[in-house]
Amino acid sequence: MKSYKALTGRYLKTQKRRTALTIIGIILSVALISAIGTMISSSREVLIENTIEDGGNWHIKFDNVSGDNLGLIKNNINIEDASITSRTGVAPINKTSDEDLEADGNAPPYTYLVIDSYDDSALDMLPVKIKEGRKPEEPGEIIIDYWALDFMPGKPELGDTITLDIGMRKGKASSYSDPENHEADEKWDNVAISSDIPLEDETFESKGHKEYTIVGLIQPKFEWSRNYFPTAIEYLDNKSIPINQKYTIHSTLKIIKDVEDKANTIIEDAGLKDVDIHYHNRLLSLSFKSVVPHIDAATLAILIFIISVIVIATIAVIYNAFNISVLERISQFGILRSVGASPNQIKRMVLKEAFIVSLIGIPIGLFCGVFAMQIVMGFVKRFGFDVFDNFKVTIDPTVFIISSIIGLMTVYLSALGPARRASRISPLEAIRNTGDFKKDYLTKVKSGRLARLLFGTKGQIAYKNLARNKRRFNITVFSMSISIILFIVFSSLITFFFKASSTTFTDGADFILYESGRRTNATPLTDMHYEELMELEEVDRVYRTGEFSIITIVPEDKINPKFDEATRDSWKSLNDEDSKIDSSMRKIYNNSIIKMGNENLEMLKPFLLQGQIDSETLNSQNGVILIRDSNVYNENTKRYSLMPVTTLKLGDTIDISFDYYESDEDYTIETLNIVGIVEKGILDFEFNLNGGLYLITSDELFDEHDIYPHSFRWNITLKNGAHKEPVLKYIKELAENNRGVDFWDIEAEAREDKNAAVIMSVFLYGFVAIITLISSLNIINTISTNLLLRTRELAMFKAVGMSQRGVK
Repeated sequence: MKSYKALTGRYLKTQKRRTALTIIGIILSVALISAIGTMISSSREVLIENTIEDGGNWHIKFDNVSGDNLGLIKNNINIEDASITSRTGVAPINKTSDEDLEADGNAPPYTYLVIDSYDDSALDMLPVKIKEGRKPEEPGEIIIDYWALDFMPGKPELGDTITLDIGMRKGKASSYSDPENHEADEKWDNVAISSDIPLEDETFESKGHKEYTIVGLIQPKFEWSRNYFPTAIEYLDNKSIPINQKYTIHSTLKIIKDVEDKANTIIEDAGLKDVDIHYHNRLLSLSFKSVVPHIDAATLAILIFIISVIVIATIAVIYNAFNISVLERISQFGILRSVGASPNQIKRMVLKEAFIVSLIGIPIGLFCGVFAMQIVMGFVKRFGFDVFDNFKVTIDPTVFIISSIIGLMTVYLSALGPARRASRISPLEAIRNTGDFKKDYLTKVKSGRLARLLFGTKGQIAYKNLARNKRRFNITVFSMSISIILFIVFSSLITFFFKASSTTFTDGADFILYESGRRTNATPLTDMHYEELMELEEVDRVYRTGEFSIITIVPEDKINPKFDEATRDSWKSLNDEDSKIDSSMRKIYNNSIIKMGNENLEMLKPFLLQGQIDSETLNSQNGVILIRDSNVYNENTKRYSLMPVTTLKLGDTIDISFDYYESDEDYTIETLNIVGIVEKGILDFEFNLNGGLYLITSDELFDEHDIYPHSFRWNITLKNGAHKEPVLKYIKELAENNRGVDFWDIEAEAREDKNAAVIMSVFLYGFVAIITLISSLNIINTISTNLLLRTRELAMFKAVGMSQRGVK
């Protein structure tokens, strides 16, 4: 009946306050959803741009492809675009001085240009930042790291022509290396290589001379990283490619879906073997198509959680609004039923109300969400943070569509219950107009003696009212509870975020000086540099750390049963039957022996559980300090947890071997004494993250072993409130003058993290503010429902003598 439907609009106009309250709830919920969607979409665009700038715009990389097979991959139906690169070789440009060779045992005999060839697509697809000049456009043109010109004969400039002797480095590769693009005469003993991997007894093997014109200078990603292997890129003409060379293809897909399957299909269709496949996981994950499943799953779970919270809060608000509307019009619905309206017509009237307020609230909510994001970003940029300099609010139609659908579904679900209730109202019930209340006398309801004791007669009457309508009471409690829960959840999330962003794995360090690829204990970092650093007023401590990978051999009865149960399958495969180790002993891998400077051992004392911590005790007893707990992966629960690996105690001995990559019969076993046990370590040596043991020893015992360490660095901490600029200036000069040294500005990274945390807190607190508004509307609606439906009853209390104050 058309006349029945017309009543919907008339009611909404009459009850303007109630309608406005409902529309505001819809606007807030849709605005929140669209704002979150817009933030995610905009942030994703910025992150994609940054990822492309850092790592290039590609999805799949195919290595080791011969020249005659390039077309089989490039022309595959799944490939949208593809680029070709290859390693031309290396060219010596400067002989390393005897002083540098003596100071740095890892220094090669020359500074080499590492020359790659890029075609047109590669120059666009891969990250190449030009400081001056342009990219190469034809054969014979080359671009070079700008600082490398100072090391070349004659110090050429942009536009000059140079002649380079191009070839390969030959020598013995360390067993710790994994060289690519090499030709091995014997395993590791005599390799020809064109990369920067350390080689012993190195010589240069020339393949011929080539003339280039320098057309551009490259700006390296790290300004201070002036090592022995600067980069150069020449132009590759892909129209005349030798078929007997190996190349790399970087490719993008037409449809980013099932990336791993498509990569394998491309290789199978081409009939190729020995082709290595790599994925740009960072870029793929930003497209929600990562080949690492848990990344996409985690992202989706977070989105579902946030949207679910919004929907729950909004349903509570809108449900109450429509429920009030129905209860207020019980008599009206009864009259309509008495004159012939069917239950379905009554139900459609209520749902039409929901549809009308949705048509008003949803578009306004979409606009408010984007507008709020613009305001927030303007507010953030006024702080001067450079984290979001490139951030632009992106209007994504998909976000609007999803927000609208979620908003409509929320309103429909909210109105469905009250609509069904309205359709079930009978004319008789309308005449009685009992609404949500049972017809019970107050005397038949529980007495509420405690309420009377605490709040008097008025409190007892209030308690009886709640007790006679448990359903309404439950809705009221739920509404208040969901509001409080939401506030606590998101406040806790903000607190957790700040705590998480304030700690890193390098906790306690402001700068790190480090070297990579060392073979011996020879180092350009000397005692003189240590003394100069310590003389700086701003420096608190310098931790001269070193780390060796070792195998530990522990008696079976000293293995922690929980560790044994968690790792049983993996250790059985490592401790095989052919092992030369006694069957009563257990080999444990992923262990390290560590030094951090004798003067810094005292920093472990707050965590001491047993024994002593001093270098004299360590040296006299050939001792080590054991960090008790390790982060162990439990193969049964598929989770990590902290636990002791062994039950070793103070005074026990432990056998170790530095021959990590040798067979059992070649092991050289050394016995050490445990002179101290600590709960955890310091810096990034708090716990072994790979389920092994951390053993800390003195500098003297550590330096007795002339073995290539996995890690050798100096962690520098500043005094509280100290300015970092003098220290940074010294470190930069040190890195400039010693090309075997690089540094990491932890303080700058921590500052960026703090800025990001402040920005994120703006979003989160804004989220909490809107949730609070929605929750407040919910509470107002719920409480006002109880009052509006009891106006006659409250008037009766006043008629028999209750004061206005008593009613309140």
